[in-house]
Amino acid sequence: MSQFRLPIIFFLLISALYANSISGAFLIDDTFLVRDNPFIENFSNFTSYFTSGTETFGRPVRLLSFYLDTALFGKSTTEYHISNIFYYIGFCILAYYFCKLFFENKALAFITTLLFIAHPLHTEGVAYISGRKDLLGGLLSFASLICFIEYLKKGKRTYSLLAFLFFLLAINTKEIYAILPVIFLAIGYYQGAQLKKHKALLGGLAIAALLFVLYVMFFRNQIFFDYLHIIPVYGNNQGVNCPTAIKISAYILYLAFFPFSLSADYTFNAIKRITMLDFHFLISLSVLLLFALGAYCFRRRRKEISFGFLWILICLLPVSQLVPYPEIISERSIIFLSFGACLIVGAFLIMLPKKYAVGLLCTILLIFSFTTIKQNRVWHDDLSLWSASVKQQPDCARAHYNLGCALAKHHQLYAAEKELLASLAINPPELITVPDYSCDALVNLGNVYALLKKFPQAKTTYQKALHCDPANQLARKNFKIVQLMEEESGEKKLDWIIPP
Repeated sequence: MSQFRLPIIFFLLISALYANSISGAFLIDDTFLVRDNPFIENFSNFTSYFTSGTETFGRPVRLLSFYLDTALFGKSTTEYHISNIFYYIGFCILAYYFCKLFFENKALAFITTLLFIAHPLHTEGVAYISGRKDLLGGLLSFASLICFIEYLKKGKRTYSLLAFLFFLLAINTKEIYAILPVIFLAIGYYQGAQLKKHKALLGGLAIAALLFVLYVMFFRNQIFFDYLHIIPVYGNNQGVNCPTAIKISAYILYLAFFPFSLSADYTFNAIKRITMLDFHFLISLSVLLLFALGAYCFRRRRKEISFGFLWILICLLPVSQLVPYPEIISERSIIFLSFGACLIVGAFLIMLPKKYAVGLLCTILLIFSFTTIKQNRVWHDDLSLWSASVKQQPDCARAHYNLGCALAKHHQLYAAEKELLASLAINPPELITVPDYSCDALVNLGNVYALLKKFPQAKTTYQKALHCDPANQLARKNFKIVQLMEEESGEKKLDWIIPP
């Protein structure tokens, strides 16, 4: 019975922390991935999860989990949220067993896992239904790492095959886990293993990761090259891109250790562009160098601290924005990275006298738990989500745009007008960005004016949208509808652009 004691404790703690997330609504990608997705209603569509190049597919493990939820419970948000909680429980239990197996220190594994469970940065992955790809990917990644350690210790081929299988499942859940072969190498180094003896497995993992990345770039996500051609988001030359990527990386590290200024959105203008002459660049670069120095200096005396620093730096690579991508930071994408931060804090707590360590641990857990429960309420519905995002990121165009759409949906039209205008002020049509919400904001702003019976302003706004995008059929259609509404003084149905 004692072997089940810790999993039960983890189960109860996670259930208490995330109980208030169960009543949450469908948000953002949930609308097209779950609510309006007919492909998860029939198992015969399963092959499409692998072959389609659209954003709706390409992550088959997550889509299979959606299919299972739909088959068992229908499209009920409650059951989807409960499933997320159970996936998170599995994720955290495997994190514990990985830590215990690798460092052979139960106290360190327990403290690290408690910090990991309560970490507020994880709320997006758990409270947001579509965020489960990061929970599933992390769960499968830890399963792969555990099998690899068992293979190093026992030499059984079965463990190497399982490690490879779980790795394949992890990368088919989310692409960032293609970085796992580097973590395998780090584990081999810290375990003192002769890696040449395991070159077949390590080489196979590296080749599989490379082929998968090429498949994603050239087949599944060809839009990736559009981003590279435009060089969007935060600059138009490497003199801006590189230092801003360093700044973004340092901010990710800050969130891993101080997860309190959280936001659902970090797209255009959420993080200001800088050059190498900017003071923020020097500070950010110094932070990254300190992490690298920590990994090197502690490698012999405190293996767990050194490995924690190295874990963070490895996991930072796919999310560092060295290759520009529109979503500058995604909190759910750095859940796996945050394990390194929990490990470092746990290792330092172990070094303290017991009475101080217990007091400090309890304080951190209370602060983390309160923040997590509070952040779950942010992810309850579209109004709470985007209101909090605008408050946290007042210069983020997408946050204002989505809040404006949510307010319009709830018939708060004057407030919606204000938010859509704020989005256009940050991201006007003449400013080329990726993603670009200006044309969509103009169409939906025109709809708001039409509902307020400000017909001249509505028509002018639609015309601006058509000037921005002459092929925009919604703007053209709604312009004609407003003309009829103006002439007949009646209500007609307008088409809205669903916010991203």
